[in-house]
Amino acid sequence: MIYKTKFGKGKDWVITVHGLGEHCGRYEGLIKMLNDEGFAVYTFDWPGHGKSDGKRGHARVEDALGIINEIIDEINKKPFILGHSLGGVTAIRYAELYPSRIKGMIASAPALAHGDNTSRFRRTCQIFRCNHAICDD
Repeated sequence: MIYKTKFGKGKDWVITVHGLGEHCGRYEGLIKMLNDEGFAVYTFDWPGHGKSDGKRGHARVEDALGIINEIIDEINKKPFILGHSLGGVTAIRYAELYPSRIKGMIASAPALAHGDNTSRFRRTCQIFRCNHAICDD
C-alpha cells in the first residue's frame, strides 16, 4: 500500500515528492503555505518510507514516476511537481519524460551527479537549463 493524501482546495495542484529517508509529513509547513496561497496539494510516501509499505529506505525513481502518473490521472489536471533531493531528481525526470502532463516543476536541492571533467560553470548552466526550460509551457 502506498500512502497518499490530499490537502486543501485550489485552482492548481502541487504534487510534492520527498527525498530519500524522509516522509511526506515532514513537509507539513510547506503544504500549509501552499494551501494558504491557494494551491491544493497531493503528497505521498515513497515505497519503504513513512506510512507506505515496502523495504525500509529503498526507493526507485521508476516507482515514484508511476505513483505520480496515478495521482495525475486521479486529479485529472496538470499539476506542478515539487521535489526535494531524490524527489528533485524525480521531478526533473518526470518533466523530461512527460512534459505535456504537468504545468511545471520545482526541484529543491536535486541529487544530481556530474563527471570529474565537468566544469563548475557547465554544471551550473546544465542545472539552470534543466530547471527552467522544462517549465516553459
